[in-house]
Amino acid sequence: MNYLPDFFSVTPAHSVNHSPLTETQLLKSLSRKGLSKILSSVSAAAPISDYNSRLESELGIIDEKSLSSYFLIVSDYVQWAKDNGIAVGPGRGSGPCSLVGFALGITSIDPIKYRLPFERFFNPHRQVFPDFDIDFCESRRDEVTDYIQRKYKANHVAQISSESSTPLPSRLVICDRPLAVIAPVYPNPDTGVQATTLTLAKLADTGLVQFNVINQKALTINQQMTDALGIENISAEAGFAGLNDESAYKLLCNGEKSNISYLDENGHYLQALKSVQPRKFEDLYATVALSHPPVHKFLPEFLKRKHNPDNVSDCHPAIEAITYDTYGLVIYQEQIMNVLHDLADFSFAEADSFRRALLRSDTDAVTRYEVEFIRGARKHGLTEQEASAIFGTFAIPGERYFNKSHAVAFATIAYQTAWLKARFLTTYNSNGNG
Repeated sequence: MNYLPDFFSVTPAHSVNHSPLTETQLLKSLSRKGLSKILSSVSAAAPISDYNSRLESELGIIDEKSLSSYFLIVSDYVQWAKDNGIAVGPGRGSGPCSLVGFALGITSIDPIKYRLPFERFFNPHRQVFPDFDIDFCESRRDEVTDYIQRKYKANHVAQISSESSTPLPSRLVICDRPLAVIAPVYPNPDTGVQATTLTLAKLADTGLVQFNVINQKALTINQQMTDALGIENISAEAGFAGLNDESAYKLLCNGEKSNISYLDENGHYLQALKSVQPRKFEDLYATVALSHPPVHKFLPEFLKRKHNPDNVSDCHPAIEAITYDTYGLVIYQEQIMNVLHDLADFSFAEADSFRRALLRSDTDAVTRYEVEFIRGARKHGLTEQEASAIFGTFAIPGERYFNKSHAVAFATIAYQTAWLKARFLTTYNSNGNG
């Protein structure tokens, strides 16, 4: 049981469609229309049939797990923010792995283009809710929270507490009834928003669902610049000139800050930019991943292979396509999932479960998965020795790999920041702005 609100309890069916619809029917309608609109305006990364098949597969899982309301609620407050001129990020975390999220405009990253499996976002084998992490303009994020409170009633909405019992303004629960009947609540003196003593770790046990409205300074700075310059029709969806502007990459190669605290303050990102010298988007999001401390150790080998293609010769042809953008190295969680799926016929849900076994350092589970991997890979023509060698390149219990969808999302914002500075900063400063 969960306490997820019924979307139509606050959004009458007649306001979104003239004929009565269930939540599932509405989600399907909006998703199909949204995807069709996107694919009519951009070049598809795969046959349209692949997009449609993927969309229907995701919608089937969402319906089976009774999650339509969750997707509709997130889509609603994201769209409200956009309609009211509040900058919204492209997504972060595993959210960009959902094609439904992309079709609804919750995220602006094409998961098929970047080979991001839906099951990295939501594994139907696990009894947990999906979790969209969405960035909003730092100076206007509270307006989104206010909207959510007005729509679902203030006593149905609360900020979640950290382990130290400090309220987290970016983490909310939205309930179908007054929260006080389920968990202790109190007013947050800093925000005026109701807060609960429940922590993130305890939410699932209570049937409450988490929603995320995260501050992002980079979005605020970019929004201020575009507003001051009177630039219109620049959005995360547009990709800021196709993610291939040479002047933007020139700034990035010189160590241009992203204005994303997570990147600029971790000590590795600016150094990695200067080392990698990204001239294409694939190298930029790899730089984001390689800046993460547990993954940073792969940087020297990445650089060796990038700057000398002969060093990629040890990459087995069976995984060449999956690791092409990382020069034969495995650095992303999604790469592991794709290897297991493509080479050994694992379902993506099974591949995600394997990924989690690696994270837990569950050596017994990893050993069992190796047997299954070798069996599946042999059906694809690999020898037992070849399959075992490939498996051994990434199946290291406790090894940390990076969430590719998160890397792509942060790289998108970093690129947009550099693109604006490269194209407009001189004009912006000459107008008397900071």
